[in-house]
Amino acid sequence: MTSEKRIDERTRKTLGVLYGGEVPRKVPRLLMLIAEVIDHPMKLPSNIERIVKDENIGDHRYHLVRMQLESELRIREDVDRHTNRLWVVQTIEKIAFGELLVDGQKPDEEDD
Repeated sequence: MTSEKRIDERTRKTLGVLYGGEVPRKVPRLLMLIAEVIDHPMKLPSNIERIVKDENIGDHRYHLVRMQLESELRIREDVDRHTNRLWVVQTIEKIAFGELLVDGQKPDEEDD
């Protein structure tokens, strides 16, 4: 866990999006790592395995979804920044869960 005093402003904004509002005083290490790779996409390759194999990744899926939605909504404000953020969280979600929640449920092949 990390204390509130150690979070810089950029990371605080990223965490605010991930949490959908107020950032709690104690942020899990996994979510801090996710915020770090969102803000610094070149760190994703060296951290992807730690992120997706973490036993608590399932607790953070909606955090990833929130960042995807925020990035899609703001993409015209800063195309490079939001495209990178979107790519990072989509990559994490696809590797950890096999698909994107925002894409919805795929119909069963038996229903065809």
